[in-house]
Amino acid sequence: MTTEDGQFTYIVMTDDTTEAQTAAITGYAGENPEGVQDIRIPEKIGDIPVTEIRSNFSNCTGLESLYIPQYVSLLGYNSVVWLNGANPKKYDDQTPAAALAPEATTFVAYEVSEQNPYFSTQDGVLYNKEKTVLYKCPIGKTTITIPGTVNVLYAESFQGCQISTPFELTTDIAIGTKAFTSLNLNRRTTLTSVTVKKGNSDAWVNSYNCFESARIGTLSLEEGITSFGAKGMFDNVHINTFKLPASLKTIEFRTFEYTGQKAIDDLYYAGSKEDFMSI
Repeated sequence: MTTEDGQFTYIVMTDDTTEAQTAAITGYAGENPEGVQDIRIPEKIGDIPVTEIRSNFSNCTGLESLYIPQYVSLLGYNSVVWLNGANPKKYDDQTPAAALAPEATTFVAYEVSEQNPYFSTQDGVLYNKEKTVLYKCPIGKTTITIPGTVNVLYAESFQGCQISTPFELTTDIAIGTKAFTSLNLNRRTTLTSVTVKKGNSDAWVNSYNCFESARIGTLSLEEGITSFGAKGMFDNVHINTFKLPASLKTIEFRTFEYTGQKAIDDLYYAGSKEDFMSI
């Protein structure tokens, strides 16, 4: 079905128990989609609230911003996310999730209704309402400062992003599966400089494949961090300069499982050669 203004395709869902109806946007159907810069999802279609967005609007190749209205709680269809090695969780209408994002490299901003109880934005980046979970960084953004309230980076949250300014993480932020993975071979996630600061935990342990195929200029682990890694954490990654603290004692097994011989150009360790050989 198509909305009355011809802008969107959608489907209507009926709850088996309450018979309440909700709508899901499934695509953009307006004229000249390549020229569309801003998409504003309607709050309702007739009297039916829009609760889902099941499209990444791939035909809108010049898209810059996406507005999420009051009732939307789900971005994606039957969204499944792996986080910190936990079992996959399928989200329902009562659990907000963000598994889809526009892939236009011009896309720089999410906008969210202040009445939406599930999502919020800061500087165009999509978070949960409390800003404890960073769901999506728009693929076209090149700078970001993560709020101090954030303790989770959602799965694929920075997929394909190219961040040109210094980027800070802490050991207390849980990084979801493939959070920094590349979109494709032509759009690799690029991080100019990443510093990992010691939080309450002295271990930087994350989900598998979280930096898969990323390109990192300088990666620095702060003194006080004693261990890091996860299965396939740096698969197919390339790091120009990797700085390790003297406090480091352990690198988790299989962290560099499918990493080539030239994955790291320069490796610096602040401790002694003997200490490094014991890691």
